[in-house]
Amino acid sequence: MDEIKLNINNEITLDKSPTLNQSETIDFTKMDIEAETLQEVNDILAGFKSRQATEQARYEDAVDSQFWIAICFQTSEQVEEFLKKTGWLDIGEKYLDGLEVAQRMGIGLTSDIPPIQRFKLDSTLLEMSRPLRDTGQ
Repeated sequence: MDEIKLNINNEITLDKSPTLNQSETIDFTKMDIEAETLQEVNDILAGFKSRQATEQARYEDAVDSQFWIAICFQTSEQVEEFLKKTGWLDIGEKYLDGLEVAQRMGIGLTSDIPPIQRFKLDSTLLEMSRPLRDTGQ
Protein backbone atom coordinates (compact mmCIF):
# COMPACT_ATOMS: atom_id res chain seq x y z
CA MET A 1 0.00 0.00 0.00
CA ASP A 2 1.33 3.48 -0.88
CA GLU A 3 2.11 5.87 1.95
CA ILE A 4 2.03 9.63 1.53
CA LYS A 5 4.10 11.80 3.85
CA LEU A 6 4.23 15.62 4.04
CA ASN A 7 7.41 17.16 5.44
CA ILE A 8 8.07 20.63 6.80
CA ASN A 9 9.45 21.90 3.46
CA ASN A 10 6.12 21.46 1.61
CA GLU A 11 7.37 18.29 0.01
CA ILE A 12 5.28 15.16 -0.27
CA THR A 13 6.98 11.81 -0.27
CA LEU A 14 5.06 8.98 -1.87
CA ASP A 15 6.37 5.64 -0.68
CA LYS A 16 5.33 3.25 -3.40
CA SER A 17 6.49 0.24 -1.48
CA PRO A 18 7.72 0.90 2.04
CA THR A 19 9.15 -2.59 2.33
CA LEU A 20 11.32 -2.18 -0.79
CA ASN A 21 12.40 1.33 0.22
CA GLN A 22 11.30 2.86 -3.11
CA SER A 23 10.02 6.41 -2.81
CA GLU A 24 9.42 9.47 -4.90
CA THR A 25 9.61 13.00 -3.51
CA ILE A 26 7.53 15.77 -5.05
CA ASP A 27 8.68 19.33 -4.35
CA PHE A 28 5.62 21.55 -4.63
CA THR A 29 7.73 24.72 -4.44
CA LYS A 30 9.01 23.93 -7.96
CA MET A 31 5.58 23.19 -9.40
CA ASP A 32 2.89 25.47 -10.75
CA ILE A 33 0.02 23.58 -9.16
CA GLU A 34 -2.59 26.08 -10.32
CA ALA A 35 -1.50 25.82 -13.97
CA GLU A 36 -1.27 22.02 -13.84
CA THR A 37 -4.69 21.75 -12.21
CA LEU A 38 -6.18 24.12 -14.78
CA GLN A 39 -4.64 22.06 -17.59
CA GLU A 40 -6.03 18.85 -16.10
CA VAL A 41 -9.51 20.37 -15.77
CA ASN A 42 -9.29 21.69 -19.35
CA ASP A 43 -8.29 18.24 -20.60
CA ILE A 44 -11.25 16.67 -18.81
CA LEU A 45 -13.59 19.36 -20.16
CA ALA A 46 -12.27 18.80 -23.70
CA GLY A 47 -13.00 15.09 -23.31
CA PHE A 48 -16.56 15.83 -22.20
CA LYS A 49 -17.10 18.25 -25.10
CA SER A 50 -15.78 15.71 -27.59
CA ARG A 51 -18.08 13.04 -26.19
CA GLN A 52 -20.99 15.50 -26.22
CA ALA A 53 -20.42 16.28 -29.90
CA THR A 54 -20.31 12.57 -30.74
CA GLU A 55 -23.47 11.89 -28.75
CA GLN A 56 -25.24 14.89 -30.32
CA ALA A 57 -24.48 13.59 -33.82
CA ARG A 58 -25.67 10.11 -32.85
CA TYR A 59 -28.86 11.57 -31.34
CA GLU A 60 -29.60 13.65 -34.44
CA ASP A 61 -29.20 10.57 -36.64
CA ALA A 62 -31.47 8.57 -34.34
CA VAL A 63 -34.34 11.10 -34.25
CA ASP A 64 -34.05 12.52 -37.76
CA SER A 65 -37.56 12.48 -39.20
CA GLN A 66 -36.46 13.38 -42.71
CA PHE A 67 -35.55 9.82 -43.69
CA TRP A 68 -38.91 8.90 -45.18
CA ILE A 69 -41.27 10.05 -47.91
CA ALA A 70 -44.98 9.52 -48.58
CA ILE A 71 -46.70 8.69 -51.85
CA CYS A 72 -50.45 9.20 -51.77
CA PHE A 73 -53.17 7.77 -53.97
CA GLN A 74 -56.91 8.36 -53.99
CA THR A 75 -57.92 4.81 -53.11
CA SER A 76 -56.43 1.67 -51.59
CA GLU A 77 -57.11 -0.09 -54.91
CA GLN A 78 -54.78 2.37 -56.63
CA VAL A 79 -52.08 1.64 -54.05
CA GLU A 80 -52.37 -2.10 -54.61
CA GLU A 81 -52.37 -1.68 -58.40
CA PHE A 82 -49.28 0.54 -58.22
CA LEU A 83 -47.41 -1.91 -55.99
CA LYS A 84 -48.30 -4.85 -58.25
CA LYS A 85 -47.28 -3.02 -61.44
CA THR A 86 -43.96 -1.88 -59.94
CA GLY A 87 -43.28 -5.32 -58.46
CA TRP A 88 -42.92 -3.85 -55.00
CA LEU A 89 -45.85 -5.59 -53.34
CA ASP A 90 -43.51 -8.21 -51.88
CA ILE A 91 -41.55 -5.43 -50.14
CA GLY A 92 -44.60 -4.21 -48.26
CA GLU A 93 -48.01 -2.68 -48.59
CA LYS A 94 -47.55 0.50 -46.58
CA TYR A 95 -43.94 0.86 -45.46
CA LEU A 96 -41.30 -0.03 -48.02
CA ASP A 97 -37.56 -0.38 -47.49
CA GLY A 98 -36.14 2.57 -49.42
CA LEU A 99 -32.84 0.79 -50.07
CA GLU A 100 -34.72 -2.14 -51.62
CA VAL A 101 -36.84 0.17 -53.79
CA ALA A 102 -33.75 2.10 -54.94
CA GLN A 103 -31.95 -1.14 -55.80
CA ARG A 104 -34.91 -2.42 -57.82
CA MET A 105 -35.05 0.90 -59.68
CA GLY A 106 -31.34 0.64 -60.48
CA ILE A 107 -30.44 3.64 -58.34
CA GLY A 108 -27.14 3.30 -56.51
CA LEU A 109 -27.22 5.19 -53.22
CA THR A 110 -23.81 6.31 -51.99
CA SER A 111 -24.82 7.86 -48.66
CA ASP A 112 -23.47 6.25 -45.51
CA ILE A 113 -25.64 3.72 -43.74
CA PRO A 114 -25.77 4.68 -40.05
CA PRO A 115 -24.60 2.04 -37.59
CA ILE A 116 -27.32 0.12 -35.83
CA GLN A 117 -26.73 -0.25 -32.14
CA ARG A 118 -26.68 -3.88 -31.09
CA PHE A 119 -27.99 -5.02 -27.76
CA LYS A 120 -27.86 -8.21 -25.77
CA LEU A 121 -31.06 -9.76 -24.51
CA ASP A 122 -31.08 -10.55 -20.83
CA SER A 123 -31.99 -14.25 -20.65
CA THR A 124 -33.83 -13.81 -17.33
CA LEU A 125 -36.01 -11.00 -18.68
CA LEU A 126 -36.55 -12.91 -21.91
CA GLU A 127 -37.77 -15.93 -19.95
CA MET A 128 -40.07 -13.71 -17.88
CA SER A 129 -41.59 -12.20 -21.04
CA ARG A 130 -42.66 -15.51 -22.53
CA PRO A 131 -46.39 -16.19 -22.44
CA LEU A 132 -47.72 -18.41 -19.72
CA ARG A 133 -48.85 -21.87 -20.70
CA ASP A 134 -52.54 -22.19 -21.42
CA THR A 135 -54.08 -24.33 -18.68
CA GLY A 136 -57.31 -24.76 -20.62
CA GLN A 137 -59.44 -23.12 -17.94
